[in-house]
Amino acid sequence: MAKSICAFVFVILAIDPAQACSFCGPGLAKQGTLREQSSKADAIVLGTLKNAKVGEDLRTGTTEFHFDDTVKTGPAFKTATMLVLPRYIPGAAEPQILFFAVVEGKPDVVSSVPGSPAVAAYLRAVAKLTGQPIAARLGFFFRHLDSTDSTVAADAFAEFAKATDAEIALAKAEWKPATLRKFLTDPKTPLDRLGVYAMLLGLCGDVNSAPILAKALTGELTERVASNLAGFLAGYVLIDAKAGWAKVREILGDAERPFELRLAAINAVRYFQANRPVESNAPISDCYRDLLANRDFADVALDDLRRWGRWDLTADVLKLVGQPAAAAPIIRNGIVRYALTCGDAACLKYLAGLRASDPKLVARIEESLKLLELPKK
Repeated sequence: MAKSICAFVFVILAIDPAQACSFCGPGLAKQGTLREQSSKADAIVLGTLKNAKVGEDLRTGTTEFHFDDTVKTGPAFKTATMLVLPRYIPGAAEPQILFFAVVEGKPDVVSSVPGSPAVAAYLRAVAKLTGQPIAARLGFFFRHLDSTDSTVAADAFAEFAKATDAEIALAKAEWKPATLRKFLTDPKTPLDRLGVYAMLLGLCGDVNSAPILAKALTGELTERVASNLAGFLAGYVLIDAKAGWAKVREILGDAERPFELRLAAINAVRYFQANRPVESNAPISDCYRDLLANRDFADVALDDLRRWGRWDLTADVLKLVGQPAAAAPIIRNGIVRYALTCGDAACLKYLAGLRASDPKLVARIEESLKLLELPKK
């Protein structure tokens, strides 16, 4: 039962692919990118902090900021080559990019990132992306994913975290399979980027890349693959649908697999329901038919099917009624929620019997459904 509770929580916390990249961490999607910071800044300067002096109360003081390159400027800066910042900033001898707002005619530091000529050049190029189609913008950021400057590379990846799955798919012509294959096989590639790169490789549709994903998903999974399993599975399905879906079902049905890996396989299926529901209709139904028959995941399947408005599996859902697994409240309630939302003849018949035997249960779940935004039949 503990596993079922965990699964229910996972459903609630799952990333909505319509809002952000499915395989990027949700925290990254919320962070501001340099493009966003640049658009709000009145001035952007590359320079070095020097001569930090602490005030008497240890909270005030001054620090000199010596300009090396002005990326974006305005009247408040005129021909300045140095500013005295009204604060004590110790231990910042390395070059910095400072983003300024002008408040009452005076520059005020809003944010900063480690600076270099490469970051300054990147920011100038980013400014030229304004008004460009999303495919062109993501293509630009793709070309900077392997930048030798860590600030640039991290920001380029953050732009993918901000993009939706649909936007990423629109830009698939911009991806270079050879570059992505290199990322996936390079042990230096940051762990949290591998799932995204696997998905991008899948979008390329390059059949020569299928063996790399197949090998990664064969046998005992490495930590790097296991941590990004949903992205690897999605990429594999995109390149080789038959073999990819077989691998998804294999993992879903393997009781020896860790629970978290099977949940990751479910997230791969969710990606296709959100982005390719027509092309993937049959394999999604197969996967969820399997899940309904698995007491560890039946609650997850019921909730997803209800939210998606997928009534093609109604017969499979109602087969759960009277089975031992359905005695668990989380599964029983999921069946009732599904039936109330679907409302076809079979569901109405089931509900009529339940209203007679347990009217309070039906009333309680009806009331809870009013608090949710539900798909309409």
